[in-house]
Amino acid sequence: MAMQLQVSIWLSLGAFVASACAPDVVASGYEDPAATNAGNSTSAPSGNASDVASSTSSDNGGATSGAPSAGASAPMTAPTAMPTTVPTTAPTTTSVPTSNPASANCDLSGRWMVTQRVVVEAIGVQQALRMWLYFEFVQDGTEVTATRGLDCGYDVVPLTAIAGAADLHRAWPKIMTNNSMNGRKGTIAPTSSGCSVSFEPTTTVDGATVSYYRDLSVALPTTTDQASGSTPGWEDWDADGDPGISYHLSGVASGAVYVAARHTNTWAGTISGTAPPFTVPDTAKHEEDLLGYDGSPLLTTTSSPSADATLRFAEFARLDATQATGDDTTTCTAVRALAPTLTPKGDEKPVQ
Repeated sequence: MAMQLQVSIWLSLGAFVASACAPDVVASGYEDPAATNAGNSTSAPSGNASDVASSTSSDNGGATSGAPSAGASAPMTAPTAMPTTVPTTAPTTTSVPTSNPASANCDLSGRWMVTQRVVVEAIGVQQALRMWLYFEFVQDGTEVTATRGLDCGYDVVPLTAIAGAADLHRAWPKIMTNNSMNGRKGTIAPTSSGCSVSFEPTTTVDGATVSYYRDLSVALPTTTDQASGSTPGWEDWDADGDPGISYHLSGVASGAVYVAARHTNTWAGTISGTAPPFTVPDTAKHEEDLLGYDGSPLLTTTSSPSADATLRFAEFARLDATQATGDDTTTCTAVRALAPTLTPKGDEKPVQ
């Protein structure tokens, strides 16, 4: 059964799991196992932060129903090693060309990392989904196009002591390969107070045949809809023998849920300028089908996005020539390692 907006939140004693599309102190959350090997500087480039003008956004949600898991294995703890993958494209070795930005203060041309953050909650408990992205933009006047764009994966971190964390790093290679951000388009134009920024809605699909389920009119696959040959359906993106992608949960409640998911995000708002970091409001629509679970049925309890629209945004940071270079896998590993320094608001993990 397809469902809209699932970023799952879990607890015990009223436990809930949030699945869907944000490392400092010891709150239970996921540390990227490859971060220390990123081989890139983590110092932020110079520049003044700009403020986001107040803006409203809305999220659509739905209910998730738990499906019994047949023959589920024992709950898994968060893995500690990043899977080895083959580089997917040639590295970028030169600066992205600038065509004709409409204003020096509203210039998105060049290399950027973005951390997208969506906070979800249930019965007063909050979690944050952090998605990491990489872009090389060219700009002609007010028009912006990504000549290279990478979805570097996401995780879920707790924002309260009784919330939990979700580790999805085994699915990151497939997420990166299957959800290319190449060609993503937007506009940025000068205003009396700074710049107006807008990006077209972008839909990503996780754990299912992307080309088929990117169509929003198509229902997501159910447990019986496994992809086979040219027939679309759910796919095992973690290579763990379970359907879809696996959220490995830790905290007060532990276990795993298996889902096929679809995320549509639209960035739009006003900023004072493109001196990084700056944030742009995000309107998010998340859909999921629960394909199974391992652990307590409480893990399948649903959640909703926070009513506070300021808790859904994308934080941009410009990269210098030494940061996040190389093939796709190396670039994404560096982006995740740089996120706490360059996009601290989007990547924030609070004090326990």
